[in-house]
Amino acid sequence: MITIEGAIDLHVHAGPELFVRRGDALDFAERARAAGMAGILLKAHHEATTSRAQLASRLVPEVEVYGSITLNRYVGGFNPYAVGAALALGARAVFMPTFHSREHIAEFGAGTYGIAAMTVPDHLSGSGAGLSVLDDGGELLPEVRQIVRLVAEHGAFLATAHLSTTEIETLVEECASVGTRCLITHAFHVPRGDEDFYRRMARRGAYVEIAANIAYPIAVHQGHAMTLQQAADLIASVGPERTVISTDGGQPFAPWPPDLLEAFVNSLANVGVAEADLRRMICTTPREVLGLPADSAPPEGDTTTG
Repeated sequence: MITIEGAIDLHVHAGPELFVRRGDALDFAERARAAGMAGILLKAHHEATTSRAQLASRLVPEVEVYGSITLNRYVGGFNPYAVGAALALGARAVFMPTFHSREHIAEFGAGTYGIAAMTVPDHLSGSGAGLSVLDDGGELLPEVRQIVRLVAEHGAFLATAHLSTTEIETLVEECASVGTRCLITHAFHVPRGDEDFYRRMARRGAYVEIAANIAYPIAVHQGHAMTLQQAADLIASVGPERTVISTDGGQPFAPWPPDLLEAFVNSLANVGVAEADLRRMICTTPREVLGLPADSAPPEGDTTTG
């Protein structure tokens, strides 16, 4: 069995949140420590997670817990002030809008993922067509350009969240021109890009996230699932040096994130993904996305047990 020792999960949903979660930041950090992981990055739909990340890191010093901010309407959407404050307080990632994005609303509806456990009350769901990074002429909004630069200045990374492929392509170009690290979030979910799209974005300098949750039952129920073979083919096409494996975990209907990550990695191994590549995608590439020194990564050699 391949272990997840030294891994960093760049996409974890801990409570308190607008949806029910398996536990809070401390619960998740303790689980990560027990699995020998090096770190987790906390994402929330409604607020920056910098404060909870700092507290969890202090209480569980063996695990680095990183904070982020997601640009839904709760923080003012594309709000450079909220982004600047989060980055100044240590956020390592800025996520574009999730269920307040125009693409998400077109796919699922406002404030919902199409299931009861992930639907917010009407007064929190948002209204209208949703947020887009593009103006009516197809150009990036000035405030989005400003946010891209803020992310670069603070050495953090930008994650595309629930944008459309057209929005992502424009954003990736901007990130490439400014020198901002960009991660395309949960391939084959939202956005619904194909393998060629992700390969093209990787060639422009973006990283691609493969999230374990998108291969699990609730994603199948939503009609937004990814097969193991799709994931393996994408890794072969994009390359492990441009691919991050994370979980997007924390939901009550999914395993605890470390268990989810370990099961997913071993599932990919069973459809032919090499162990060295898997180790790179859970240990080395996440460090590159975070801007951490390469020599901080554990060896990519044999870590099997049993």
